[in-house]
Amino acid sequence: MMKDLDAFQIDHETKSFEALKADLRYERDQALRYWKSIKKRYVYRGRQYRAQEVIDWFMAAPYMEVKAISEELRIDWKTIGNDIRRIADPLSGLEEKRTILLGPKASFVEDAGVYATPRIVKDIEQCYFYHTIDLPGYGTIHGDWDLRDGIKDYLGGVNFRGKRILDVGTANGMICFNTEKQGGKVTAFDLSKDYSWNLVPYTKWKEYEYATDWHHSHIDSLNNAYWFCHRSLNSNAKVVYGDVYNIPEQIGQVDIAIYGSILLHLRDPFLALQSGTRLAREGVVVTDVLRDETHKLKEPYLRFLPDPETSEPKDTWWDLSPEFVVRVVKVLGFENTSITYHSQTFKGDKIRLFTVVGRRTS
Repeated sequence: MMKDLDAFQIDHETKSFEALKADLRYERDQALRYWKSIKKRYVYRGRQYRAQEVIDWFMAAPYMEVKAISEELRIDWKTIGNDIRRIADPLSGLEEKRTILLGPKASFVEDAGVYATPRIVKDIEQCYFYHTIDLPGYGTIHGDWDLRDGIKDYLGGVNFRGKRILDVGTANGMICFNTEKQGGKVTAFDLSKDYSWNLVPYTKWKEYEYATDWHHSHIDSLNNAYWFCHRSLNSNAKVVYGDVYNIPEQIGQVDIAIYGSILLHLRDPFLALQSGTRLAREGVVVTDVLRDETHKLKEPYLRFLPDPETSEPKDTWWDLSPEFVVRVVKVLGFENTSITYHSQTFKGDKIRLFTVVGRRTS
């Protein structure tokens, strides 16, 4: 009997050992992939610096040197620090993953240092508007999507008064400013030009690198539009820029997290939801495009859209069914769910969407 117990213990520890190594390999590979995606930032005076060189320099250099060189590189010194945090030690990734899995039981304390410095943007020509918005003194500024008449349905009919809200993928801030108008205290989250859009890396797409660079500029124009609206509306909303797969816990706890039609554009929709909802103590609102195929199935469904023959679409990864989103948010502790359906206007055409509202139960 004792031999059986010993054998069981050894088998259990062996499996744990192999699982740990698999995690370490995963985190190492993630760090390497991340470095590959950002290493162009660290071409200094014609030389491409290696990751370890950047780490060693940053850790040894005085502040004024780092500040001066970061200005030459045209990136903020805090961005360099965040990059190093991501690549310096794969074990830190394991700690981040463990923290994410703790969910609502973790204690998240707001840190004002995480917020972006407001921009003063006066030239509307420097802006790209993804959502149509009405601004005092400017009237209606048209974007790709017009949610104005259907915003209540888009947000699942949720009452945001008195709630602290995380708007993930804020774009030019239409949802952010609408929920603020309803009485919410909003933190908007999005990419900045220091982060990469999740484009599909087709091997046959020869312009991939060019498109990646173009999207950095495009993101900057979208950020400009947010700050242009923010100033025009005299908003008190705050902004955090970063990686949707690692939304910083320094934002602190929020009541409700909103994901407005962004999951289809993300390589890993589950991790994106996990990253933000771990901060949400009450609920989550997820809206996305409803396709005919998913509407008929009525079951959890995730279809991979990129086609290697046509190299299309370029920035859309998934066809998600509402039931898939429900299943995911239930896994993440939001088991009281509802699904509603509605139509919104995209470039003049009516598009069907769904909204899942999940209320935290655990």
